[in-house]
Amino acid sequence: MKLPFDHSPSPALDASSAHGLHPRVRFVYLPEDGTFHDVAANNFSIWLVESYHPHVSRAVAELASECNSSSLQRRLGGFVLDVFCASLVDVADSFGVPSYIFFTSSSAMLGLMLHLQKLRDDYGKDVAEYRNSGEELAFPGFACPLQVKLLPSLVLRPETVGLFLDNYRRFRKTRGIPVNTFLELEPHPLKFLQSEPGLPKVYPVGPIVNVRGSSGDSTRRQDCHEIVKWLDRQPDASVVFLCFGSMGRFDEVQVMREIAIALEKCKCRFLWSLRRSQPKDKIGLSSDYCADLWEVLPDGFLERTAGIGRVIGWAPQAEILAHSSTGGFVSHCG
Repeated sequence: MKLPFDHSPSPALDASSAHGLHPRVRFVYLPEDGTFHDVAANNFSIWLVESYHPHVSRAVAELASECNSSSLQRRLGGFVLDVFCASLVDVADSFGVPSYIFFTSSSAMLGLMLHLQKLRDDYGKDVAEYRNSGEELAFPGFACPLQVKLLPSLVLRPETVGLFLDNYRRFRKTRGIPVNTFLELEPHPLKFLQSEPGLPKVYPVGPIVNVRGSSGDSTRRQDCHEIVKWLDRQPDASVVFLCFGSMGRFDEVQVMREIAIALEKCKCRFLWSLRRSQPKDKIGLSSDYCADLWEVLPDGFLERTAGIGRVIGWAPQAEILAHSSTGGFVSHCG
């Protein structure tokens, strides 16, 4: 699926194909839906996937037909779905095959969301009622109680909690949920998930990590090479890497400048992935800052920190985090 406003090729898929991760993996590009209209940001991901249901059905029907006519006697086995594509469980059901959700966050997050969904649907309890209190609640997948205000903001906002928990309710219709984790890392939440009645079977299948990263096109490969060369010249564990994700949004005037002031005052070595954010009422990924860094950074910041820091746009995150010079990571934490 492509975002309706994204007209660029998909470098992540192209890079994965080029790496030849597995000869049996084939990417099928679905037709662009062409019916994009203004949709509230809170509803966008759900609307996008649901708008693609007919395209997915046709593509899978063609694949199934290929399998049936093949001399290799292959058949359609099931759907493995991303967390945002849970509504495609209905499409899998129409083909009479099982569906699985591949959950790439932690099993603690999975257990928390399924518990909140159960509280809402089975007991009429809305955790958002406690959002302004300092109250601690016990959650069965957590070893210790947690303050409600520390829960993900999506479940504390009335305009998003319903859609979010409806998505998790669909998880219960699947045959199983593989999770990118392992027992030694998360024994408590996995024990809860594997003993809770009515849940699909949970499979810890991690750690699955792309240690090679993905450098994309030739321009990005060159950028990656220059960044790694800069890291090579820094002492071990001396660089703080700041990266707030492809959808990270900040108030450019205040937050970006405050971060810059903090970096300059603490005099630490830093590598800062600074990206332009879309306006809050727009949907899309952040784009790179290029020649207009002066619009958001304090006057003279780049000159004064040239000896210890570097500001970049796109970042080869896996390579940076694996580098021996990287000693700290400032991120959006989901």
